[in-house]
Amino acid sequence: GGFRGAGDLTKLGSGTFYAAATTGGANTSWTGNLIIKEGTWKIVGSDGLPFNVSDGVLRPAQTTLDGGTWQIGKTLNVTNARRGVTVAAGGGTIDTQWFGLTLAGPSTGSSAAAVLNKAGSGTLRLRSQVYADSFYGTMNVNEGALELDGGAALGPAAVSVANASGVALNLVNQFGVADMNQTPGSLSGGG
Repeated sequence: GGFRGAGDLTKLGSGTFYAAATTGGANTSWTGNLIIKEGTWKIVGSDGLPFNVSDGVLRPAQTTLDGGTWQIGKTLNVTNARRGVTVAAGGGTIDTQWFGLTLAGPSTGSSAAAVLNKAGSGTLRLRSQVYADSFYGTMNVNEGALELDGGAALGPAAVSVANASGVALNLVNQFGVADMNQTPGSLSGGG
């Protein structure tokens, strides 16, 4: 299965919507945005997200967290650098469970009051190499690890790392970026 059409889809209600489409499946014509306002949107493949057409246009709000949770049910590597994630004023949570999620697109959000929580014992990897991130809120690493790859992988967000076993903030340079410096708005806590 999959979604079709150019319209946006907004997740409301406290329950979980399980978008079971796998990567490489039928979701090749839903070109709108996904807005997660309430409850949980769970995916096991990139086809559980809007399709990113090959037109070279950055879509920073293709997935928007505005109060809800985006949960991963399988290790995923979302490699399209034009597929962005926006954190709106309502904030939200990315729950990796025990899996890994790699995002190549930028994280954006202009609200300094927005809070993005990282849940689950898995690793969330931000690897924005093409477009600089511009998330101005707070990133709370409550469980697992947050891995920043390259010099612009999180932008000016404040980062808070829970003081708990297994919680980590990792800086890596897998792509050989010349300027590896990460400059968060602030850094607090310790895992």
